[in-house]
Amino acid sequence: MLAGVETWTQLGSTMSLLGITFAPAFWGFLASATEAVGGVFIILGLLQRPVALMLVGTMIVAVLMHVTAGDPFGIYSNALKALVVFIALTLTGPGKYSIDYMLFRQIS
Repeated sequence: MLAGVETWTQLGSTMSLLGITFAPAFWGFLASATEAVGGVFIILGLLQRPVALMLVGTMIVAVLMHVTAGDPFGIYSNALKALVVFIALTLTGPGKYSIDYMLFRQIS
């Protein structure tokens, strides 16, 4: 997240795989911040579904980058595993020991 504009631009330029070529520094910063801050949010169970969905997007781009570059499976398998985990977290949602549960549960 603190890498700087040059690194964010390089990271964000991978969005061109999806046809998005404008503002690569913004996309790189967004991916970097999502991975850094989003990981902490998921551990705490705070805004778990939206954060996990953003991480799904980040991992889709990571897997696409490696696949289109012709990298072997061993290189992109970690991004693929993370993609599956974040899809599962998006679908299951936070548990009863999360901050989301404490803040947003309906009292009957």
